[in-house]
Amino acid sequence: MAAIQVYGPRWGRFLVSVYVWFFRGVPIPGLAVCLLFRPFRSVKKILGQLLGEKISLPLFVATLITLGLTSEVYQWRIIRGSVLSLNLGRYNTAMSRASPGSGI
Repeated sequence: MAAIQVYGPRWGRFLVSVYVWFFRGVPIPGLAVCLLFRPFRSVKKILGQLLGEKISLPLFVATLITLGLTSEVYQWRIIRGSVLSLNLGRYNTAMSRASPGSGI
């Protein structure tokens, strides 16, 4: 995602920026309530009707998903910063060493 935000097409950069803005802007308890509990009820209902089963999401799993989504956004920002800190010469050297047929 960090590579898309730095080198991707305009629409990809926009989508990643909106995703990062949302997950960095909303507090973690708010994410847990908004993303995992309220909308998940309708998703559970639809999937339950399609599969004919009752679907449940334990609170611990919901917490792990929320923390994982929030953590990945902050990690993307760190990786994005490290990619942007490379000067052009180091970037070209890294790309030439990692190119197919270079023996690595």
